[in-house]
Amino acid sequence: MRFLLDTNVLIKLHPDSAESIEPGAATAARLSQLLGSGGHHAFAHPAVSFDIDRTVDEARRDLNRFRVSTYPRLPNPPSSAAIATALGNPVEGSNDWVDMQLIASVQAGAVQYLVTEDFGLLRRMRRVSLERGGLRIAEAVDLLESLFDHDVRPPPVVTATSMYSLDWSDPIWETFRGEYRDFDKWFDKARGDGRPSWYIQGSSGYSGICIAKAEDDRPHGLDGRILKVCSFKVADEARGSKYGELLLKTVLRYASENRRNLLYVEVLPRHGDLIEFLEDFGFAISSGHSTSRGELVLVKTLVPEATVAASLSEFEFHRKYGPPAIHPNARIFVVPIRAKFHRMLFPDEQVGLERRRARVRLPLDVPPLSRAFGNAIKKAYLSNGPIRSLEPGDILAFYRSEDHQAVTTVGVVEDTFVGKDPVGISAFVGPRTVYSFEEVESMSRQRAVLAILFRHDRSVEPMELGAMMSRGALRGAPQSITRVRKEGLDWMRSQLIA
Repeated sequence: MRFLLDTNVLIKLHPDSAESIEPGAATAARLSQLLGSGGHHAFAHPAVSFDIDRTVDEARRDLNRFRVSTYPRLPNPPSSAAIATALGNPVEGSNDWVDMQLIASVQAGAVQYLVTEDFGLLRRMRRVSLERGGLRIAEAVDLLESLFDHDVRPPPVVTATSMYSLDWSDPIWETFRGEYRDFDKWFDKARGDGRPSWYIQGSSGYSGICIAKAEDDRPHGLDGRILKVCSFKVADEARGSKYGELLLKTVLRYASENRRNLLYVEVLPRHGDLIEFLEDFGFAISSGHSTSRGELVLVKTLVPEATVAASLSEFEFHRKYGPPAIHPNARIFVVPIRAKFHRMLFPDEQVGLERRRARVRLPLDVPPLSRAFGNAIKKAYLSNGPIRSLEPGDILAFYRSEDHQAVTTVGVVEDTFVGKDPVGISAFVGPRTVYSFEEVESMSRQRAVLAILFRHDRSVEPMELGAMMSRGALRGAPQSITRVRKEGLDWMRSQLIA
C-alpha cells in the first residue's frame, strides 16, 4: 500500500531530542514499524518543501529538510486542477496550496492514504468526498494492524518466535526429514520469510513445534484471509502432556486475533491420530483436494456465515468454528470457581489477571506445567450444586470468587455425567480435571457429583459482580452453578462474545 506523509507526521516520526518528543510519538513510532515491516511505501510530497521554507528558525528549517529527505519523494505528482473548483485556487507555495497538492495525490490514486494531524486538511478532504483517504496517525496504525498480522501473546510454556530463529538441528525435525526428501531445502528457503512460529522447550530439545504461513493466493481453491499450518508436531516423549491442544490453542488464537477466516493443514494419510485430532476440533478433509505428495488437505473455517447457526447445534457450532465461537442462542451459566483452581485450570490467563489487579508489570515467566489439564482446550469441572440440566453447547461463564469476584473465562459444555461413584467420575473426566481422586471421593460422599466436560473458548475482560447484578444477569454472588436471568441475558451474551 502507498501512504503520503504530511510534514507534521514526519516531525513526529523524527524528534531531534528527548525534550522535543511530542505527545503521540509512541503511536508514530508504531506507524513507522508497521510501514517498514509490512513492505508498504511511504512518500513525502515535493510540495512540502514550501512548508519547510516558511520555518523561521534556520536550524529547525535545516533539520526539517533532513527529515523529509529520509523519505522518497512522490514521483510525478498529479495536478490539483481536478479539485480546484471545490477548493479554490490559492497562491502557489501557500499552506492551502500545499494542502491541495496532497489531496490531489489521493484523488488521482497516486497513493491510497494521506496521513496527517492537520484537522483543516482533513476537513478539506471531506469537501471533495475523500474523507476515507485521510487518516490520522492512530487511525493509520489501526488500519495496518487490522489488515496485517501482528504478534499475539501465547499461553505460558509456549514461546513465540520467527522461523529463522528455530534450532534447525533439534531432534524433532528428524521425522520431517524422513518423510520429506527435500525438507532441509524447504526449511532453508522458508525460514527467510520470518514465518510466525511457536515451540515448547523440553529438557533435551523441542517438546512441540508449530510453524504457520499467511497465504495470499488461493491454495486448493480456498478463498479469504488464509493461514496455513506448515508444521505441527509434538515429540514422542511429550505424549500425554496435551501439548498438541496447547499449540492448537496458540495458533487458533493467533488466527482469530489477526482476523484470518480459514486455517488449513496438509497431512499424510498415515498420520491417522493427527487427522482424528484435527477433525475433533472442526477441521474437515477437503474433498477432491490433495497435494502432489499425496497429503490430505484439512480445512477449518473460523468465521461462520450469518445463517449457519440455525442449522447447527450449540456444541457443533463451537466445535466447527471455535475456539473462540459461541452459538448466538446458547444458554449461559455462571460457574463459581475458587482462585486456587482457576490458576490451575486456566494458567494462560493468570498473568493478565494479576497484572490488571496489581496495576504493575509482573514477570511473564511461568514454570512448565506439570499437569495436562492446564495445557488442554478440553477441560473438566466438578460440581456438588443442585443444577443437573446442562446440555452440550451451553456457555460456562467462570466466576473467579474470593479475589477478583468477576467472570474472567468462557467455556462451552461438551458432555456431562452425574454419579456418586468416584471411580466412574474419574474415568469420565480423565486427566482433564484439577481434582485429585481423594477430592473426588470426598465430593461424592456428600451427594451425586455433576461432572462437566467443556472446551475452553476464550478469556474476557473481567465482568464484575456489580455490573452483572445491575444489568439483571444475577441477583447476587453465585454460590453454585447459576443460570443467567432472562433480564440480563442479551447484555451478558454481548459481553462474552465481544
